[in-house]
Amino acid sequence: MKRLLFATLLLAVVPLQAQMRWGVRAGITEGEPMIGTDLLIPIAGDFMANPNLEFTSEMFAANADFHYDFDIPNNVSFWVGAGLAFVNPDEGDFEGGVNLLGGVGIARGRWYPYGQVKLTSTGDAGDFASVAVGVRF
Repeated sequence: MKRLLFATLLLAVVPLQAQMRWGVRAGITEGEPMIGTDLLIPIAGDFMANPNLEFTSEMFAANADFHYDFDIPNNVSFWVGAGLAFVNPDEGDFEGGVNLLGGVGIARGRWYPYGQVKLTSTGDAGDFASVAVGVRF
């Protein structure tokens, strides 16, 4: 029974792994330089999970974002989405919040360059925006 369960999980995970993309990004968050990393995981159809981490000298953010991709001809797509944010400003306590985001990307073989705008609203940390460019592999 354990072997059957393992084989089923393996068959489910291998195709998912082949479709996942990881990436790096850089940009500006509240006037501060930002670097980050993300993972793009297909959920169903054009719905994607996009967990990501972002760092500035003033803040750390862990985000559980989701978005819907709208495909356009010539390997271009744009997306809109939302997610949960966990922000740690100035070495303080973590704050929970929500993200609204939109972006555009162009498939170039294994490379997928993109740009994204994100608005984040939290309790005590306030509201802030970030603009980033990145590449997924």
